[in-house]
Amino acid sequence: MKKIVGEVKKLREELRRGVEKLGLRVLPSETNFLFIELPVKGEIVAKELKKRGILTKYFRRPEIERFLRVSVALREENKVFLENLRDVLEMIRSRGTAL
Repeated sequence: MKKIVGEVKKLREELRRGVEKLGLRVLPSETNFLFIELPVKGEIVAKELKKRGILTKYFRRPEIERFLRVSVALREENKVFLENLRDVLEMIRSRGTAL
């Protein structure tokens, strides 16, 4: 069990660093998911990611509507998420979607 917990922590840290490299803030986490602050409503990003087969959780409460909850996954899955998140953010920025 300790080995699994250690691996999840390692993957969570790798995912956190990857998200931060995209210029996004990640709230501290001791769980198997990250809470990511976005420049737009989380719903916008979540729906674009869903079109690409990536499921995340967004929130409609005004105080957290610009956040996305993402589960820590296997290294390759995290890599795919990061690549798609980068692409979605670039697409949103290029379209000038209202912040």
